[in-house]
Amino acid sequence: TIVGGIAGWATNGGSISGCHVTNAFIAGLATTGGIAGSTNGNVSDCHASATVTIHIAGNAQFGTNSFGGIVGSLSKVENADTGISDCISSAKLTVADGVNDYSRCGGIVGESSVTDGRGKISFENCIAAGVTIPASGSSGPVVGYIQNTAFTKNYYLNCTVGGTVNFTDKGYGTLFGDGNTGYNDIKSLHVITFGPGLSGSGGIVVNGDTYYAA
Repeated sequence: TIVGGIAGWATNGGSISGCHVTNAFIAGLATTGGIAGSTNGNVSDCHASATVTIHIAGNAQFGTNSFGGIVGSLSKVENADTGISDCISSAKLTVADGVNDYSRCGGIVGESSVTDGRGKISFENCIAAGVTIPASGSSGPVVGYIQNTAFTKNYYLNCTVGGTVNFTDKGYGTLFGDGNTGYNDIKSLHVITFGPGLSGSGGIVVNGDTYYAA
């Protein structure tokens, strides 16, 4: 099954934009996302709030499975632009008792992957804020598994990954191949308290509060 809060399987390079999901419990056995389960198009300006739960309800039915706060699996068709931009997720990913066959989990996207020769997926200006991600073969606060993906200005803060609270190790789970760029620039965000007469620049506002990248 491919399940999403707005669309299950969005194909043919279509676009999803301006969708917000709140107060939702979205359960799937395979590829599942807060906005879309699987897409090979563009996703922009979409939000999954802290009241959204992505629930891994059973073991994978066919091969690997991917779960994400915004998109479960992001792929690409040849000669078409594909990417995700300006999305924010605070979703919580949970696992049913007895389930142990799930592999790719991310606060924004579970898997961002395209085979060699089809270009790159763009991943830009997304923030994972307070997401909870279970331990898996490929778990990350922003993205679980990546292949041929180009990252620009993506951030995470106050995330729990594999039971580690305020996870700050890295923004992704697993790299595949040498076609990924910008993944080391997925930055964790922090609150900085300035002394009297001092101020900072370049802060990023999330839900009304200002954070700084580290």
